[in-house]
Amino acid sequence: MSTPLVKHIPLVAMSFAVAATAASGMSTANCAAQPSAPPSVPPLEAGLMQKIAKKKYLQHDADGQVGTGGVAGVPRKLRVLAIDLPAFTTMIDRPCTIDNSVIFPDGIVSKKNKKDGTQTKQTSLARSFMRCGEHAEVLNASFAAVGKGDGADDGSIDDAFKEELTIRLSGRVKSFDSPMEKGGWWSSLVFGSAYKWQGKRGGDALDVDENAPQAVIADGSKLRAVEGGLLLLSSACKAANVPLFVVNDPRLWGK
Repeated sequence: MSTPLVKHIPLVAMSFAVAATAASGMSTANCAAQPSAPPSVPPLEAGLMQKIAKKKYLQHDADGQVGTGGVAGVPRKLRVLAIDLPAFTTMIDRPCTIDNSVIFPDGIVSKKNKKDGTQTKQTSLARSFMRCGEHAEVLNASFAAVGKGDGADDGSIDDAFKEELTIRLSGRVKSFDSPMEKGGWWSSLVFGSAYKWQGKRGGDALDVDENAPQAVIADGSKLRAVEGGLLLLSSACKAANVPLFVVNDPRLWGK
């Protein structure tokens, strides 16, 4: 397993902060400010990981390859989890296209209605997968989809929805663009898991650095519509050590 991208988090964070500012059309100095014209800022570079990999002070593998997995701790591709923010892809310096071969079906597991106990289809957090050039991928997800299933759905955030978020942030999937898989009866009984976790729990049989997003960017105004949505996302990102950027943040800072 490659080492964490700890040294380069400031550079990645700065790049996403710039993109978040442009996508929201708001100043980062005051998240409660009124929307204004998008500032003149450079787009997020799809080849950001390759740019980092070319730093001379990094230790390269024996083959000397740069940006192709030959640099310890530097992922081959830039991966972003975008939540209820389709406009974000317009801020990347490469055209983004949806990969229609990648499908994230609803109903892999069932959701129990807390009001009457009825079972409905569990909505998938991931909605579509986009490629932006050769070295950037965006997984479009939605919290707004919670509660938009069958009429019996009470609109609450189910444990399975929280579990998918945790699994994707931790990289415990087959690949960044993989749909979820239903867990077995044993994991459900012992761990209470609805979905299958790839790799061994507590082990490092899976290269999570190649499957997890390097950053999450979300529309706070959409998350606000889901009770507990913003708190859940911020807590999950903190636990997974994944930078979170919120545009249209409804919280009033410094009040």
